[in-house]
Amino acid sequence: MILVAVLIFIKSKEFPIFIQERGITLNNFRYKIIKFKTIKERKSVGIEDRLNNNIFYKPELTSELTKFSNWLRTTGIDELPQLLNVVIGNMSLIGPRPLMLSDLEIMKREYPGFYKKRGTFNSIPGISGLWQIYGERRKGMENLIKLEEDYKRNASLLFDLKLMIKTIPIIIFANHSDSISSNREIINTQQIKITDLN
Repeated sequence: MILVAVLIFIKSKEFPIFIQERGITLNNFRYKIIKFKTIKERKSVGIEDRLNNNIFYKPELTSELTKFSNWLRTTGIDELPQLLNVVIGNMSLIGPRPLMLSDLEIMKREYPGFYKKRGTFNSIPGISGLWQIYGERRKGMENLIKLEEDYKRNASLLFDLKLMIKTIPIIIFANHSDSISSNREIINTQQIKITDLN
């Protein structure tokens, strides 16, 4: 983490860590997340940024990435400081995906039914999880909620351990799904069978 922080500082000339508020909803499990900075501070926000209501794809930010920051995002190493959130206790290694407040506002406005369902989840947000591994961004909100409901039904220590093991090759092969930079449009095209993980 120290090495990555130093490299980010050298390349961007900016403080390598940033803090961002996230949550399961705007009220549930809301906390401050710690991440490595992969995008430089932007002097202004363009109109295209304000008009993009897609929380799963943010192509307008692609040009802001360097090769190094792209690698950090596709390996998921940019999320490594979240281990501090795990130590603090406001985050878990495995759990539902925490979303930015701006994305949660879009979700609440555009998908009120899914937002309400998400409000029933009682699991602490996770660095990795069922959607983070098997989710399909092109299927949007319905896919996110379905997999998070599957996790809610099947959550256990053994289930979490199996998901942690499934996370390892994603990091090693830089195959992490990201809204800005990703080596794949879909995290995993295979049909997930919850019974195979239980």
